Amino acid sequence: MGMLWDLIQEHIDKQPYPPSERAIAGKLGVAPNALRYWREPKKLPSRENLEAIANLIGVRYSVVLDAALRDTGYHESARADVVSLSAAQAVRRPSVEIKAELELAEQELAEWQRLGLEGETAEAKEGEFRARVDALRAQLSASRSVTSVGRNVAKS
Repeated sequence: MGMLWDLIQEHIDKQPYPPSERAIAGKLGVAPNALRYWREPKKLPSRENLEAIANLIGVRYSVVLDAALRDTGYHESARADVVSLSAAQAVRRPSVEIKAELELAEQELAEWQRLGLEGETAEAKEGEFRARVDALRAQLSASRSVTSVGRNVAKS
């Protein structure tokens, strides 16, 4: 099963009276057979469907989108995106921007952990969230240290 379906199934499992897939489809405004395609999606569901899923299960849209992107093979590893940033790129970004991105990444990690999903795929996803948080912390630290070195050079 894909990560998108794992999110939906987790929502179903947490309900005191688990709804049927037909009921879930009705709440999402899709045909019942649409859920079948989300178990192992071959193509990315529409934005409207992803937003409806996020609203139904009570998580950020970005969490649902990320799951769908991974399931359909469109998502690159967060590690590759963040680790490939050079120190020079980190310096060019204002620390305020890095702080804001770090805060969002920490929120997404906390949300993911709150879901309590288990299995290799879920653990790998959590590792990617952690890697992104760690990389952003490193960028922020590098940005601060280069800024302070620049100030010291300017003073001399």
